[in-house]
Amino acid sequence: MQVASFIICGWLLLGFSAALCQLAETRAAPGWAPVVFGVMGFGLIAAGAFQIDPTTARLTLHGELHYVASFVIAGSLGLAALLAWRDLRHLGRNPALASYCLATGFVVVTLFTASLLAPSVASPGLLERLALLAGSAWVVVYAQRLRRTLSVNRHEFERNLVAA
Repeated sequence: MQVASFIICGWLLLGFSAALCQLAETRAAPGWAPVVFGVMGFGLIAAGAFQIDPTTARLTLHGELHYVASFVIAGSLGLAALLAWRDLRHLGRNPALASYCLATGFVVVTLFTASLLAPSVASPGLLERLALLAGSAWVVVYAQRLRRTLSVNRHEFERNLVAA
C-alpha cells in the first residue's frame, strides 16, 4: 500500500511540476518551482520503487537507493518551503504564510535528520512520516495559494499565455 502511495504521489507531483513549467514561462509561478517539485516527484517514485530493508537485515542496494530517495524527498521538500518563504518575504506579502513556509522547511529537514541520527531514540519511520505529513500539507497549501492567485489574475495570465 505504501509503495503505491509513494508512486502515485510522485506522478501527481510530476504533473504539478509540468503545470508549474507552463506557469513559470508566463511568470505566474516562480522559476524554481517546476524543478524542485519535479525532483520531489522523482524522489517519491524512487522511494516506492526501491523498498526499505527490515531494520534487522543487512542493507541491500534497494535499501540504499530507498535512503537516497529519502534524502532527495527531504531536501527538495525543505528547499521548496524555504524558497517559497524567501519569495513571500521578498515580495512583502502574506507574512503568516511566509512564517508557515519557514516553519515547514525547518520541521521537514529536522524530522528527516532526526530519523537518521537517532533511530534508537524514536522510530525512524514515525519521524519520516511526520515530516512527510507536514511537507504534504504544505504542498497542498502552496498549490491552493497558487490556484487562488491564478483565479484572481486569470485575464492577465491568459493574455501572457497567448503572448508566450
